[in-house]
Amino acid sequence: MKKATILFVALCLIAVPAFSEVKEDAHSTVLGAALDCTNAQAGTCGDVLLGVVGNAPGGPLEYGCSGLDYDQCDEAVYELCVGADDTVTITANYVNSATNDLDMFLLGSCDATDCLGSSTATSGVETIGPIALTAGTYYVVVDGWTTSGVGRCTDGGHDVTFE
Repeated sequence: MKKATILFVALCLIAVPAFSEVKEDAHSTVLGAALDCTNAQAGTCGDVLLGVVGNAPGGPLEYGCSGLDYDQCDEAVYELCVGADDTVTITANYVNSATNDLDMFLLGSCDATDCLGSSTATSGVETIGPIALTAGTYYVVVDGWTTSGVGRCTDGGHDVTFE
């Protein structure tokens, strides 16, 4: 019996690492792929930036401040540079609210789990803020929400305003 117990414990110690691996990327531990900020459009307060979200699955499956599913659309990423402590309002207007359901996230870094605020409305306008931010670099992500396995990101044209 003692040999069987030792053998069982040894097998468990070998098996645990094989089945307990957490999927990690360079930025965070999230479901889905890492958020790619390498081509983020840079903006500061007063800027209006244009972007498109399309039907190309990839990127984060979910964000830290939302349990919703975002894996059927590619995302548009914006870099917000705040020069001094400020209160900021971020607005995204999307072109076709009849077929889209775009959502917006404010991140403290290029990490989908580092969520400081979100807007998940269905009106065609997403707004975060006013929110107090310290001087630094933030990321704003516009992504298409997924329902019933269908991406709601066709004609994902939108503009993002930093005020």
